[in-house]
Amino acid sequence: MYIADAEETVKVTLLEDNYAYVETANASACGSCASKSSCGSLNFFSSDKKQSPESGLKVRNTLNLRVGDSAILTIASEKLLLGTLLMYLLPLVSLLVAASIAKLFGGEIVSTVVGLSGFFLTLFIIKKYFKQQKVSNQFEPTLLRKIINIETK
Repeated sequence: MYIADAEETVKVTLLEDNYAYVETANASACGSCASKSSCGSLNFFSSDKKQSPESGLKVRNTLNLRVGDSAILTIASEKLLLGTLLMYLLPLVSLLVAASIAKLFGGEIVSTVVGLSGFFLTLFIIKKYFKQQKVSNQFEPTLLRKIINIETK
């Protein structure tokens, strides 16, 4: 079974060396959404944030884009799913397993402390894992194609 790669329309806000900082284009559906202020999917790099490297996503500028250009950003669905599982599911599983094992040897306080320790230790290990250059490149989104705007007069 094939799952389509995740794609998002982005706009270049800043260029630095061979990299471009991009933010997502405001989707028309986001404007009327009640949870747009807390949404992390489409509006994460929206244009209402301060224009700086910290407010955008840094990607390799393989399409020779300029500031203001729009493009399609993509990430392999398998990598997105694996990253999501590593960042969300694995720490929760480690919390539950560590807390359950600790409960066999101690009370609730011991179980809570050991469970939280397992959770944060797993987050630390995952962060170290993602910081490795070989690994971080695997999860890096790429620019797929430039969007050419045709304006009619």
